[in-house]
Parts: sequence; structure tokens; C-alpha cells
Amino acid sequence: MAEVASDLITNIEGYQQLLTTLSLGIAAGAFALIIQVLFHNASDAKKVNLHWKWGLVAGVAGHLFSVLAGIATKSALVSSVPALHKIDWGEASATTYLQAAGLGHIPLFAAGQVTLFVLGTALLFAVLVRNVRLL
Repeated sequence: MAEVASDLITNIEGYQQLLTTLSLGIAAGAFALIIQVLFHNASDAKKVNLHWKWGLVAGVAGHLFSVLAGIATKSALVSSVPALHKIDWGEASATTYLQAAGLGHIPLFAAGQVTLFVLGTALLFAVLVRNVRLL
């Protein structure tokens, strides 16, 4: 059953890397927008007035916290590799076995990363919709 542990590690790690990469890219793009608006407003008489600035900042923060949750997921996963290979896997869900082995923090960190990614993306999308008139 060692292949179950290896597959679980590979899958969690793959999703963690994907969400971390996407979060960094989205946060960097939104941060670049903030900087560009600040420079434009400092040098031009016609100011760009973004609506829901708080949503822009909160969306970037959500993505940055998603990256931190991804780092926590990866760290917990790496430090738990020996314990994962000792688990006697069966028919129940992986979460059941992880919690029974005292490794319930791994799915918690992973779910936190997904939740923060979704919230950050939803906030940034709402800001985009609210400011579509500026395009």
C-alpha cells in the first residue's frame, strides 16, 4: 500500500504547486495594477478612480495568504512522509486515515489554500466587474 501514500503525496503536492503558482501570478498582476494606477494618478490631471479599492487590496492579501497556506501544506506534507508510508490504507477516504494518524492538519492546510484562493479570486473578479467602465 506504499503506492497509496506516494499517490496521495503527489496529488496534494501537485495541487499545492498549481494554486501557489496561480496565486502568485494573480497577486503580482493585481499589485502591478495598483502601482500603475498610483503612478498614473501622481502624474496625470485626469485621475483614475477605482471603486472598491478595499476589494483589490483584500484580493491580493487573500492570494498571498493562499501562498502561505500552500507553504504550510508543503511543509506538513514533507515532514509527514514517513508517517504517511506507515499508514495501513484501506477503503475509507484519505482524510479519515490522515486524521486517525494525527495528520489532520494536512487536509486542513490544503483546504485553507483552496478557500483563500477562491475568495481572493472572487474579490478581484468583483472589483473587475465594478470597474469595467474604466476599460
